[in-house]
Amino acid sequence: MEKDDVVSQKGKPSASFELKGTHSMKLGEKYWVAAFIKTSKGIVYSKVIDFVSKGSLGFLFSEIVAPPTVFFGDTLEVRGSNFSKIPGNYRVTVQGVPAKVLEVSGLGFKFVLPDIFPIGEKQVTQGLYVFEISVAGKVLELEYPLNFRQANFKIDPNQVVNYEDTLVIEGSYLSSESIEVKYFAENGNEYKLPVVDFSSSKIRFRPLAKFQESNPEIKVTIRGKKYILSNSFKLKAPEVDSGQAFLRKTFEWTSLKGKNFNIHYPEWNSLSFGGLDLNYEILNVSPTNLTFRVLAGNDLYIPRNIEVYPNNSGKNSINSVKLTFTDPVLPFLNAEGIFKEDYGIGGGVPMGDYGYFFRVNSIYKFTPGTRKMELIVENKNSDALLANIFTLKSPNGKIYSGGHADNVFFYQSSPEMFEFDPSNNTLVKLPKIPSDVIQPLSVYATNKYLYYEGGFKITPAQGYVEVNERWRYEFSTKTWKKLASQTEIKDYSLRLKSFWYKGKLYQIGVENREENFIVLQEFDQLKETWVTVASFSNQDPIESEVIPIIGNEAFLFTPTRVIKINLDSFSESVVQNIGEEHSMLWFSTMSVLGINGKIYSTNIGFQVLELDPAYFTY
Repeated sequence: MEKDDVVSQKGKPSASFELKGTHSMKLGEKYWVAAFIKTSKGIVYSKVIDFVSKGSLGFLFSEIVAPPTVFFGDTLEVRGSNFSKIPGNYRVTVQGVPAKVLEVSGLGFKFVLPDIFPIGEKQVTQGLYVFEISVAGKVLELEYPLNFRQANFKIDPNQVVNYEDTLVIEGSYLSSESIEVKYFAENGNEYKLPVVDFSSSKIRFRPLAKFQESNPEIKVTIRGKKYILSNSFKLKAPEVDSGQAFLRKTFEWTSLKGKNFNIHYPEWNSLSFGGLDLNYEILNVSPTNLTFRVLAGNDLYIPRNIEVYPNNSGKNSINSVKLTFTDPVLPFLNAEGIFKEDYGIGGGVPMGDYGYFFRVNSIYKFTPGTRKMELIVENKNSDALLANIFTLKSPNGKIYSGGHADNVFFYQSSPEMFEFDPSNNTLVKLPKIPSDVIQPLSVYATNKYLYYEGGFKITPAQGYVEVNERWRYEFSTKTWKKLASQTEIKDYSLRLKSFWYKGKLYQIGVENREENFIVLQEFDQLKETWVTVASFSNQDPIESEVIPIIGNEAFLFTPTRVIKINLDSFSESVVQNIGEEHSMLWFSTMSVLGINGKIYSTNIGFQVLELDPAYFTY
């Protein structure tokens, strides 16, 4: 026959097939033979038989007989005619690996599948394995389908292991040239678990992964086939020794003692904080210790006291570690989506268990007990800002503020003033003061009156001009009156801040910059005069619109430091740890308010911070 008459069809026959015939032609010293193999579905598979011969055509191949399913070490039989009867003339390989030949005869022989041979993608997808049969120098190469037995696994749901242990999976028919064990976490991460060793009945591997479940599902690949195994082992939950408690600043490292940690990599351990979403970092881990720190950020809430639970494989430890933060400043609330402005111009005013923040043209109610911030009022009836000049609380239960529409130094008239009533959330604009004082020296309120005195104005001819006049607004008549007396304070550019303490009205601030000291004055309501009762060494102006009062102590926020004043003894102390590295989050010294022993402030952006005087150092 001609070479072009040879037909090659590839398919997947059954384990036993019949050789229908061969055709050959001589090409020099080689004989080229095509074998046509027939199954029950007709001719579905053929293979070119290529062997070297200088003489006769050699043996004739008929069929291979194999069990319906095979495994390494099983015996297969080759049938045909004209085979050599000398065992030494035989050489058989399966996937390139030599196989042992048994029971040779003229009609065929038997051979044993090697203990291990490579299995590639073609074997997995098509089931075809490469055989090479050599008899007395005559070679037959063919692809033959084998149906390997499925791997069987004996699942032990009671196998409880630690991260230091070597895990064991037992079963049968597990032999393979290579075995792969993988864990796929719920978050999409994939981990290849190192296989220590394996046999036909056992696979040992190490749990090198950040497991998210205590009973993880793993994928085992044997002879190219993937098996999903569930409940094959259970990881021990982490545990910490009871009674551990620490005082720490955020960013400081804490080492907790316990067991069942994931020792392979620090980042493969997890911590939980009783439902809080905190940023943290794990430095190192050993079988009995885990070292971590909490990272403070303005976008988080970090309470003063937290409980820390190691949380590996989806389970918290039973015990917790108590951690108390000693930072003077901690993030308290993220008001993004509530604050309409990303910066604050205005003060903060406390009202018992809650307070109000004035920001540009909006007023927000802040309740620390529930960590709630809500928009109450927007100033839509005036172009002026609500409180870029002053903010204060009156004993009549209302809040008063004043502001210009833009930079105060661009104006030659007094600011717009507003009255906010927290009882009904109403905002009313007050009658304009009949004065051209653009920036007052002092603003304060009693039950009956709002006082506005001193400060400066700007004239085209003279520029900044000090003003000593005093004005009084009567709440009942809603009228302004200019008082006959004049202010005696010399420095018109540094506004004094007022507050009430034990039924008395005080104001505090730099009285005279040239003399560089702060004075505390008490207001005589009958005489409508101020009397100096104490002076202090601080030389900086007070920036906070409202003076936070905690117990019998007033806290003065200046551009460079925080000062505590005892209002009974008039002693002063400078807070030392505000500004300490990793202990201060940036906050607005203008917008601070004291509520239930704590001080709260906003910052640039949408955050509210908590300052706790109990953790100030002096």
